[in-house]
Amino acid sequence: MDRVRFGRVLGKGARMAARTAMEAVDAAMAEPAAGNQKPPAPRPAPRFETPVSRTQTSSAPIGVIEPPPSRSVPRAAAVQAARLSPAARAATGKVAGPLRAASRALWLEVTGSFFALFAITFGGGAWRLRASITAAAPGANRHNFYIFLIMAMLFGYFSVSSFLRANKR
Repeated sequence: MDRVRFGRVLGKGARMAARTAMEAVDAAMAEPAAGNQKPPAPRPAPRFETPVSRTQTSSAPIGVIEPPPSRSVPRAAAVQAARLSPAARAATGKVAGPLRAASRALWLEVTGSFFALFAITFGGGAWRLRASITAAAPGANRHNFYIFLIMAMLFGYFSVSSFLRANKR
């Protein structure tokens, strides 16, 4: 059985996430194929028609309010913004998968470490009580020894199974 190393899983997940992030950024910055996307159709400027007081000083007829001057975005920036949204969704999907797998393996290793700490603690308690169960009359120490021993084996099983599941990922 191979030894499971914390750094190996963490490093592999980080490399996978970085690689997919770079691929997503490259895909977002790449020029779209000529036949795949059409430039967005320009929208007509809305006309606001509401009653206005007679004190209005404008070149428009009374009763018609001219829309404020629009701040036009350069064409290249508008096209890039239109491409960015689908590319961002694709990048999120490509990054989330490997990141989810790496974080799952990392979570299994962290929980396995905590289970190992509990197993060591209960094992130490059982070790301290081992001499008192043979020297003294049967009593509370014997029951505590068996409880500590059972808990140490239970948490040891949880720890080993958690590390084995992390190794599969």
